[in-house]
Amino acid sequence: MGKQLIGRDNVEQFICHDERKLYVNKTMILSPGGKDYLHEQGVTIVYGERPMTGSKPAQKTGSAGAPDLNLTVQEILKRDYAITDILQVSAITKKVLAKLDNDQ
Repeated sequence: MGKQLIGRDNVEQFICHDERKLYVNKTMILSPGGKDYLHEQGVTIVYGERPMTGSKPAQKTGSAGAPDLNLTVQEILKRDYAITDILQVSAITKKVLAKLDNDQ
């Protein structure tokens, strides 16, 4: 399997925005332009695998000990899709929860 080139044009999709870090594992090559962009944005480069998310504090739970779906959706948007704008996160979360309510 080949390595993926991370450059100025695609680096944003790999940044862990809530931590302001970019984890560069052994399947990635970070270009000099990508490094420059990260430096300009104040993003820290970490060489190695991203730590497991299991080390985070326990999720808040709703009724009957189930994870709070609202918080879970927000975490997924921030972690996996790098959506950090509060208004956008809120709007998408409402749509997702409404869709889930309609499907049940």
